[in-house]
Amino acid sequence: MAAVKIAIGVFYDSEIEKMLQEERKYPLTLLAIKFYRDRHELWKLIQMKAAEKLPFLSNSLKTKVCNYIQSLHVECEDWIKDYCRLLNFDRLHCRLVYKSIFCWKSDGTINRVETAKKIVQNKSIDPNSRFILACTYFLEDEVLAIWHGHKEVNKKSMRSKGTNSAVRFWMKWLRKGSVTPWRLMVDDYFSFPCFRRSDIPLRFSSFFPYLSQESRTSYFEYFDLGLQCFDKDEFFSCLCTMEEDERTELLQLIPGDALQYCLKWPFQTLFIKMVNQLESYMKDSDFEHVFLKFVLSIMRGSHDFDYVELLREFWNLSPSFKEEIEKCEIFSKVMEAILNYDEDSQSLPLEEILDKSIYG
Repeated sequence: MAAVKIAIGVFYDSEIEKMLQEERKYPLTLLAIKFYRDRHELWKLIQMKAAEKLPFLSNSLKTKVCNYIQSLHVECEDWIKDYCRLLNFDRLHCRLVYKSIFCWKSDGTINRVETAKKIVQNKSIDPNSRFILACTYFLEDEVLAIWHGHKEVNKKSMRSKGTNSAVRFWMKWLRKGSVTPWRLMVDDYFSFPCFRRSDIPLRFSSFFPYLSQESRTSYFEYFDLGLQCFDKDEFFSCLCTMEEDERTELLQLIPGDALQYCLKWPFQTLFIKMVNQLESYMKDSDFEHVFLKFVLSIMRGSHDFDYVELLREFWNLSPSFKEEIEKCEIFSKVMEAILNYDEDSQSLPLEEILDKSIYG
């Protein structure tokens, strides 16, 4: 998309980057459902500054480009959160070094596989970190090249923190002499999810195609317990590797989680379709978590999609969702404010009105 390509260029502008540094002091977790007026005003300034740099665009395209900057920022922060520990950098250093390495897809998301390849092939980076990343992404050629080509890689024992079961799998395979094709060993090794608290995130989609259906189901069930999660891109990548019947069966295990992934950029257009498929499998808590995800997106002032209109559509479509929200006084109060909000006739932003509804 042309707008995304332009937005990426603006995102790398030094003035915009300086303003984004200020934005990072505000929390982004689900627990932070709170309106921050300073953040609201800062994003308005960021968008105004971005618009100044785009005098050649029509107003409608300019607005679209400026709205994408927030999505690019969140995408960047999510990657850094996942990998700054592996690369042994503080978050600020990680941003400065790796933002220039990111490979972007046309939809405005980071191509994590191509970015990983770029980092793994960068010989100025510590070989152990490159080896761990190559193992995580199942980059066989790079794994072998680093293993056999660098004395610095500890072949007896990798560090206990900042690895994962993918690294342990490759270490075991390499120490045994790489005799059996590794693809034939994947299902046996990964048949039961094994995570350690000190592990960096696994890249499930790297080995997911080699798992049996039973093992795949185990991962989705484990995922539903909240003990580990997929990156949004690999969540949908895993779904695409399945036959339709298997995909439907697995989605029915985690309907609430699937809908929450459909509220992340750029998958929001799938949300209503997924509701129609999964609503009958949703528990009360699923409706609550999806609602909180909507509220969080609105309270952050997310501009990558019209979450208010999408939530209203969900409300009108699903009697079960409506019934569940009306059971809770605060939820009901928040939903009423969203349904009744009219930007043209109200002086306060919706985020601030919701904050008052929640906290008084």
